[in-house]
Amino acid sequence: MKTVKKTLTLAASLLLAASANASLIINDEIRNIDGDLDGSLDDLLISQIQFDVAANTHILFDSLVWEKTGVDLNHDGELTGFDSYMRLFSGTTALHVNNNDPSYGTNNSIDNSVTYKDSVFDYTFASAGSYLLTIGHFYYSTSEALIGYDTNKFFSDAMKFTPYANSTPKDHGDWQVSFNVLSGDLSNVRLLNPVQANLPTAVPEPSSMMLFLLAALGITSTRTRKNQ
Repeated sequence: MKTVKKTLTLAASLLLAASANASLIINDEIRNIDGDLDGSLDDLLISQIQFDVAANTHILFDSLVWEKTGVDLNHDGELTGFDSYMRLFSGTTALHVNNNDPSYGTNNSIDNSVTYKDSVFDYTFASAGSYLLTIGHFYYSTSEALIGYDTNKFFSDAMKFTPYANSTPKDHGDWQVSFNVLSGDLSNVRLLNPVQANLPTAVPEPSSMMLFLLAALGITSTRTRKNQ
């Protein structure tokens, strides 16, 4: 039993890491919560994603929030859409803010985006360390990003205006964020305030996957011999 647990732990830790030419994807949603504990669901969640990088790591952060193509990002049976807004922090220091996809109309096929409201940006981290990426509904402040909710703001389902949704507005918005590692190393990616509690999905290079499988088999074999 200990062998199995340790092997699964190793697998989980590798799935939370990615190196150059690999991607890691997280899906979840935003919805109204009682963030300020005033007894009303009148604060809009801002999702917080924490991660670690090595020095000089270059990452393309690509969001997908409009399920206009019919792709159900979190498999809840509903299609939603909102105007995404991302902020990047080192501790409490704001490093970058992005609202719209600047490449819309020229190169928006990275994650099958169909609107400029799917924000995207890239950033090179000069120093190794732990950083925070937030994603929410346009617009929210630095202080709101750090506490994880937009005070006294209600979710507005923009997809209700499209032929892809029925006449009933949804009370939440699904999102997907891809961490595309262009160079360097990304690790320990974790969603701090999940709604759906979806785990990240790593898309490693074939060689990385093979190394992972060999490592897992090696640990299992070693533990088996010691137990004999």
